[in-house]
Amino acid sequence: YIARFLRETEFGKFNFAIAFTAIALIFIDIGLRPLFIREISRKREIAEKYIFHSIIIKSVLSVIVFLIVIFFMNLIGYPQDIRILVYIMFAAIILKSFTDVFSTVFLAFEQMQWDGLFKTLRAVLLTILVFSVLFMGQGIIIIAWMYVITELFILALCLFVLFTKFIKLVVKVEKGFIKKLSFEAFPFALTVLFYSLYFYISSIMLLKMRGVYDVGIFSAAYNITTAFIFIPTIYITAIFPTLSKFYINSKDSLKFAYKKSLLYISIIALPITIVLFFLGDNIIHFLYGAGYHNSAFVLKIIAITILLRFISFVNGVTIISINKQKQRLYFQGATAFLNIILNFILIPLFGLIGVAFATIISEFFLNASYFFIVINYFKNWKDILILIKPFIAVIVASSLFFVGIDTIWVILMVLISYVALLLIFKVFNKEDLNIFKRVSQVLFLRKRNF
Repeated sequence: YIARFLRETEFGKFNFAIAFTAIALIFIDIGLRPLFIREISRKREIAEKYIFHSIIIKSVLSVIVFLIVIFFMNLIGYPQDIRILVYIMFAAIILKSFTDVFSTVFLAFEQMQWDGLFKTLRAVLLTILVFSVLFMGQGIIIIAWMYVITELFILALCLFVLFTKFIKLVVKVEKGFIKKLSFEAFPFALTVLFYSLYFYISSIMLLKMRGVYDVGIFSAAYNITTAFIFIPTIYITAIFPTLSKFYINSKDSLKFAYKKSLLYISIIALPITIVLFFLGDNIIHFLYGAGYHNSAFVLKIIAITILLRFISFVNGVTIISINKQKQRLYFQGATAFLNIILNFILIPLFGLIGVAFATIISEFFLNASYFFIVINYFKNWKDILILIKPFIAVIVASSLFFVGIDTIWVILMVLISYVALLLIFKVFNKEDLNIFKRVSQVLFLRKRNF
């Protein structure tokens, strides 16, 4: 919604700052978050040791990387307003990275409600602060400072809960353990690096090759698709500890959990994908206004990335759970490289459309690679066939977009038809109903104990 208050060029600068700092953050996080969730979920008593040493590692790296960012931004010769914006956003994202690594304890202890609470508070507080400064007529620099204030508050709250309810701060430095952590986290760090390069490099390349206006137009469409990433993120965050345990205790349970996860996440992603594809013009106009009409066609093209990314999240967390992160690393590196090459070729030729198609091709490649790893582990490619019925259901339901009625009503009709077809095709069975009941009971108990 920030885009409605900013010109396309200002919005482009803001998204460039987010993309640049997100890539730089990788060299501070170094893959600690997924490593901590996996290891602490298997052995909770190591949490204090892991958290203390993470503070040391991340503090040192934060200072070093911040200085490198300052040097790089001045070396390249970015305008002063972009440099200042990047510095402020980088400070905010450093604070967030500390919160994220501390939150691994909540997730590993299967107390996800705390992680959910902090994310909700972050969204609410940030929305209030940003809207306040926007209505006061402030620009992107003040907006960036609202990110810093928000992350400071969330970090303080996270620390309070962590050290009063879960663990104690044990101050004992072990140099050998720091080396051990860094070595074990390295594959995760490279994985995140390649994924972030793929995820954000398009905005950076667009800025250098086409200018801030194109970054703003592309980001308007791209941000809509990324806004839905919270759905698979919440899901895999909840199921990651369970998958890690199943890998140790029961391969059959692991396979069952994977198949159900693949089915559920696809069922959610499919209607979102078709709504963005068929109603791209309406959505862009509603969210951003007429000034971003060029974003509509881009949104229609990259709508398919919703489904592809949802699936890749499930495959990705499964790959980590089965200790195949090195294979995942190779394919993510290849995907990042492919995306950069495609952008170099397609941006000069087709501009925004070229970036959109580079994104889709890269996503297809990544999904194919992930499926190769998972299917090779479970030795059964037929697991993918469970997606056929949901695909047929969404294709049939999408025919209602041609009826020609109001947007809200057509969305409701499509969703109702989609759910009805899922039931008619018997996509859900007794196992699914039992799962829904158990999840509901667990959520209810956690709510009472919260």
